[in-house]
Amino acid sequence: MPNLLQQRVRLTSSSSTPHDGLHSFKCLTVWLIVVMIAILLIIDAQQQLALVSAQEWNYDPCTNGPQHWSIQYPLCGNGVHQSPIDINTMVNGTVRDDTLLPLKLHWKSGFGRVFFNGETCQTSLEPNTMYMTGGPLPKLSSSSDANDEANRYYMTQFHTHEVSEHHIDGVAYPLEIHFVHKNTATGALAVVGFFFKVTTDEDSAFLNEFIDFCYSNTSTNDYLSFESLVRDSTSLPYITYDGSLTTPPCSESVTWILINSVFSVSRSQLRRFMSILPHHIANNRPIQDINQRVVRQYVPPGTETITVTWSQIYKLQVAIAILAIGFAVSSLLFISVLLHKYVIPALTHRFAAMPTVLVNEEEAPNTLNRN
Repeated sequence: MPNLLQQRVRLTSSSSTPHDGLHSFKCLTVWLIVVMIAILLIIDAQQQLALVSAQEWNYDPCTNGPQHWSIQYPLCGNGVHQSPIDINTMVNGTVRDDTLLPLKLHWKSGFGRVFFNGETCQTSLEPNTMYMTGGPLPKLSSSSDANDEANRYYMTQFHTHEVSEHHIDGVAYPLEIHFVHKNTATGALAVVGFFFKVTTDEDSAFLNEFIDFCYSNTSTNDYLSFESLVRDSTSLPYITYDGSLTTPPCSESVTWILINSVFSVSRSQLRRFMSILPHHIANNRPIQDINQRVVRQYVPPGTETITVTWSQIYKLQVAIAILAIGFAVSSLLFISVLLHKYVIPALTHRFAAMPTVLVNEEEAPNTLNRN
């Protein structure tokens, strides 16, 4: 009897061993596959992070676009005075500041190298040739001369953004040009922004010259004239606020001066600008939070306090269209009331008062019989 029990135990244990071994092997295989997938995911994430860190920033959302800038440049993600912003001129968005001075742009002509830097058309100018003073810029010299060397902000370069970075009342313009200035004594930066939109088919002389030089992309200096762009800068209205560079490293040391007037660009010029961009991706940084910053406005003496912008004209057109529709609906309702209250009752009463006329005498008896 014991021998039989021992044999059964041996048979049971020997028959279950292959099944248990197969189950263990499957579990081990699954576990190894999971571990390998996890390792591959970690390696891929490290490679992506290294790729983002190694490559230069750009505007492509699939590679190193603005949403990735903060990985290598933290201020682009956690700064509180970042640019660009949406400027609301409609409801207490800007404060008129009569202490602001007229902007003096000492731009006439000069030499600079125009080239495509991989993201935009840029011009690097010869140092200490063109400069600006006045406006919101602080007076750094005790001299009574506003043009004293210490007060000058020299233009270092200018570049384009095809689709404006700043918005006015929620509206973006097709083109914005940034003229970057630097004070040699303090290192402070000031950027003058010009907005452009298509208003005519006539080319801008300044932009034509600029585009041609950008297409040629030579290493030699080109002669540039600004007289066709700005003739009297002191009469220009502007909006100013404290912000940052709109490209990495997003340094928050920029005084922004946005000309509150729109300049013209032709459709053909705008197409040429866009054709230069890689993959035709717009080179504008998304709008940043204003974070309680004060936006001030300079209005030249003798001009209207309200400057009509493109967005305001659009909103005015919408308002006029709504008023026209409202007037049309009101007119229809008024006519409907007149018809129901006066015209229809009058016609009904008139028809009711008219005598009945028989068509012929034979119908009279039949009509009486039916009644």
